[in-house]
Amino acid sequence: MNGKKKTMYTILGVLLFVLLFPGCSNNLRYKFEKTFGNPHSFFYGLGLGIAKGNHQNYYDDEFNMDDHKSISFNLGTSHVTVYGKVINSADPLIVILNQKVIYNGGMSNSDVPGFWNHFYINKYFAVPLENVSAGMNELILTSGNASEKIMIDARK
Repeated sequence: MNGKKKTMYTILGVLLFVLLFPGCSNNLRYKFEKTFGNPHSFFYGLGLGIAKGNHQNYYDDEFNMDDHKSISFNLGTSHVTVYGKVINSADPLIVILNQKVIYNGGMSNSDVPGFWNHFYINKYFAVPLENVSAGMNELILTSGNASEKIMIDARK
């Protein structure tokens, strides 16, 4: 009888842990798929936001980078930010601008989907691109096995 109680308490403990930390099981699934398979990681809703002037609460111009891998705009005194979502990747986001790593860190969870869903990790990010220079700039985004390359033509 004592062994059955111990097993029951162990199962209840694991269930309680998963209920309190719902993203934990999804991260374990990602690590399992990464070790033994190929997780389907990809970027979604990629955009480039440009705020002209000193305000930081909205973008004056936005470019959708899901469809276009090359973008042109007038730089001036603009603040440029890349944003979007990464699906099915628990790895950190790496942002490379002109062959220099400008960001290597975590992202925010947008929601916690079910463990059995096809898209089980949804994270979003917004990274300021302070080193965009006039001329052609190469932007590379990487997380897990997802990677995107965008060419940015910033004109003065």
